[in-house]
Amino acid sequence: MHRYLEISDFVPHVFIRCLGSIREGQRTPTCPLVTMDALAAYGEAVAQDMENTILDFSREATADFFGRNDDVFSVEGDYVTLKDGVTKETLRERFNGGLTVDLAKALLAADGMTQSWHNTSTGPRAAAPKPEYKVYQFYLPIGDWSDDGHGRCQQFLVNSNAPVERVREAHFRIKETTGIDIESICGGCEENTISPDVSEKIAALGIPFEPGEDGQVFSEDMAHLWVALLQLADPELKLQIQRETYIPMLTFPGYDEKGRHIGDVGYGVF
Repeated sequence: MHRYLEISDFVPHVFIRCLGSIREGQRTPTCPLVTMDALAAYGEAVAQDMENTILDFSREATADFFGRNDDVFSVEGDYVTLKDGVTKETLRERFNGGLTVDLAKALLAADGMTQSWHNTSTGPRAAAPKPEYKVYQFYLPIGDWSDDGHGRCQQFLVNSNAPVERVREAHFRIKETTGIDIESICGGCEENTISPDVSEKIAALGIPFEPGEDGQVFSEDMAHLWVALLQLADPELKLQIQRETYIPMLTFPGYDEKGRHIGDVGYGVF
C-alpha cells in the first residue's frame, strides 16, 4: 500500500522552518516567500525519504488547500506567503495534529532545503532548489494523440527520475499490478464518465481520484490517475506533472491600441 504525501503534510513545515531561521526580534521587509516550484521540490525530497510514498501536488489539491486555509496563507501568482500575524505556533496548532513519526523524520531529512527559500532582504527571490536525481521529461497525452479520430488532445509535461523507455515498461505492467485497465477508462468517443466499480477499485489502491457529477472525468483527472498508476506499477518511479507556466503568444485577438492586427500566417499550409 502506498502513502500519498499531500500538500498539507509538508507546506506548513516549510514556513515553520523559514520562520525559525529568522532571529528573534529581527525585522524583515516581508513574510517568508516561497515559490510553488520550491514547495514541489521540497515535497519530492520528503517523499524520497519515506517508503512507498507518492507526492500529490496536483493543481486541484493545491488550490483546495490554500482555499481552505486562506486565513493563514496568501497566494501571489506563483508565490506563497503567510498572512500578517501568522506565527510558528499558529502553524503548529493548525497542522501538526496528523504528524507521524515517519513523516517527521522525512521532514527533518529535508530541512536543509528550506534555508535559502525565504526572503529576508530586498534582493532577488531565491530560485527553487534542483532535485538530487537527474530529471527526464516526457509528454503524457490525454485524448486522440495520433490525430486519427476527433483530433482533440491535451499534453501534460511530466518530470521523471527515469527515461521514458522505463516509464513505458511501467505502463505495460499497470493492469497486472493494479487490476486497472487505464486504456479502457473513457476510451470511447464522447465517453467521459467512469463506472462506480472502477472508481472503487481506484480508491482501494489509495489513489486520490474524485470524478465529477455522474462520474464525469476531465483530462487532468486522467493525467493524474495515469501518473499514479505508473508509479504503482514501478514503485521506484518518481513522476510529477509540471505546473503550467504562462507563455504569451506572438499573435493576439483583435487590434492593439494602435489599431494593428496580426493575421493568420501560413493558413494554407494545413
